[in-house]
Amino acid sequence: MTRRSTSGLPYLILRADSGKYAYWRNLPEGLFALTKGKVTLSWASEPYVLVGKQVIKISLKTGDLPTAQRRWSDIHSQIEALVDAAVAGGKKPPEPVFDATPKLSTSDRATIASQARHDVMADHDADWTDPENLGPLARGLEQALRLRDSGQLPAGEPKKGDHRVLLSLADFSEMLKHFPPGMSLNEIREEARVKESASVKQMLSSGEAFPLDRPTTVVEEIELDSSSPAGGHVVDTFEVLGELTARLKENGFELLDETERRKVAHAVLTAKAAAFQDIERRKQGLAIETPLRPAPLIADGQAGNIPTILEMHDIWAERIKPDRKTKDDNKLYVERFVSMHGNLRVDQIRRKHAREFRDQLKKFPAAMPALISNKPFLQIVEWAEKNNPPRLSPYTVNMKGLGALSLLMRLAVNEFDFPGGDPTSGLRLPVSDSDVLERHPFTPPLLAKMAMSPVFQEPPKVSIGGCGAAAFWIPLVSLYSGARLEEVGQLLLSDIFCESGIPYFWFREDDEESETNKKTRRRGKAKSEEDKSIKTKAGRRRVPVHGVLIELGLLEYIEARRKAGDKMLFPGLTSYRGRWTKNWSRWWARYQDEHITDDPAFVFHSFRHSFIGAMRRINMQRDLMKVLVGHARELEHDQRGGDDVTESYGDAVPIKVLNRAMQRINYPGLKFKRIEAFLS
Repeated sequence: MTRRSTSGLPYLILRADSGKYAYWRNLPEGLFALTKGKVTLSWASEPYVLVGKQVIKISLKTGDLPTAQRRWSDIHSQIEALVDAAVAGGKKPPEPVFDATPKLSTSDRATIASQARHDVMADHDADWTDPENLGPLARGLEQALRLRDSGQLPAGEPKKGDHRVLLSLADFSEMLKHFPPGMSLNEIREEARVKESASVKQMLSSGEAFPLDRPTTVVEEIELDSSSPAGGHVVDTFEVLGELTARLKENGFELLDETERRKVAHAVLTAKAAAFQDIERRKQGLAIETPLRPAPLIADGQAGNIPTILEMHDIWAERIKPDRKTKDDNKLYVERFVSMHGNLRVDQIRRKHAREFRDQLKKFPAAMPALISNKPFLQIVEWAEKNNPPRLSPYTVNMKGLGALSLLMRLAVNEFDFPGGDPTSGLRLPVSDSDVLERHPFTPPLLAKMAMSPVFQEPPKVSIGGCGAAAFWIPLVSLYSGARLEEVGQLLLSDIFCESGIPYFWFREDDEESETNKKTRRRGKAKSEEDKSIKTKAGRRRVPVHGVLIELGLLEYIEARRKAGDKMLFPGLTSYRGRWTKNWSRWWARYQDEHITDDPAFVFHSFRHSFIGAMRRINMQRDLMKVLVGHARELEHDQRGGDDVTESYGDAVPIKVLNRAMQRINYPGLKFKRIEAFLS
């Protein structure tokens, strides 16, 4: 059935989430697997590839209807032709599967062996062309030496026979004693190659296929933490295939017979030994060319089941269901990668792609003019090199740039079972303390400057971006509740209650509302990306209204909003990419720079730090502090060894107890004026 259209043309729809048009088509059962081919996009450098999926989703990259109609016309006829070809194509081809046949032909073993020989020699070529190139063994050795030389290599050895290996590389500790400090990358590469060559010779002479044919290893990624009794904690766990298993899988085989595995292992080892001999001859000045790498033996069509990196993003989003900001931030960096390397299938992404992407991100501006922001990724980098603006920090490059790519590649490796692993592993930039900007609480002099600034004086001066009363109340509510910016901005009038004469905010998600409130949510909209979200489960909490806010007239303002028929506490705010305070936060940043401080260590979140500091000054019971601010990790940074974050909700403590604690909080000497204009 044709998807309903908002434009009068079949399959042409306007996406509510992005405000842009898309060609969105559901193919009939039994037909979609046959519909494959390329669709040329006149507005993009790369074609859209149909790979046998039921839903065709092509963004037309425009919110302008006439432009969208022209682009629809460009691609609709192409897709129709592919669908017609699928209808006439006859039987559905069999689903590709890994070949579990107990025997490989001599030709198949030769192909796999030739791939191994090429890989050894190509890695040696890369040493010459790329000074940063490190093969898997050399990369592990380099990381281990760096940790050892900095005193960060944890002590201890893995248990005998235990296939759980720590990426902290504790199992290298004995071997590392034989390496001097300060080795260059060239020296590390040479040592790794000598050891690998010796290992190949040992296996050939002994008739032993280990470690080439070692079991699949469970790898734990460790984050070092000197305060932890174990020296660190596990942040991720994933499987790494043995080399022989990986090479078989690359070629579409799951070989279980031990004799047949040994035949392949012998062919691979012989080829690798020949490659190392050729490398030695190169060192003598002989010109030994690297042979071409044979294509994998994997059946035709298998690659069609492996998604592109953009399709992998959609798979991740469907699986994880992240909030809109996280989803968009991830896709932004994936699209930058695609702009640089093309929309590669995930199994085609190599370490060099990730490294080149990282190196360009190091040059990318932290902020840029609006006229530049829509340019292609590399054009923005070129602009930055000419204009020298502040660049992305190493922390941002690691967490957002490489992090977005790594997130998808790890999922892809697990889902689609192709060899090679995460190509971003080990590529993260070193981060110093100065790269991670610490946020500070507002000092008493800065809070006093805020109280004397134009918004907080009579008559107040608020520009359009401040959204009227929101400019006055949002900072004050955060200062006297510890709530995050978005938690305050998304408050509904139905989130403000009174119990035993105590008014309180109920910070919660929309799914915690009553059925009546759900039906009348916000401005009559159905549940969508504009609905509320809370950062953590423990963030859902009840917070009494501080007496200062009552004195300044907050309850009167709330009553005025209710009489006006509003749903939101701050109806002037508008949603942007799922956040109600996105645009307002930009206004506040400009206002703070002009009237309070332009020191980057102070941001809106500093109100939350100020509130936490005020709780500490009165020696508030720690459990009450955690309830009031939603068990913030900010409470943990100087509380090493304390109990873990609990799962209690904010309503687990009587409101009277919370209120007594809340009313003790104060900021000595700070005084705000009651502004009549913000009461109605």
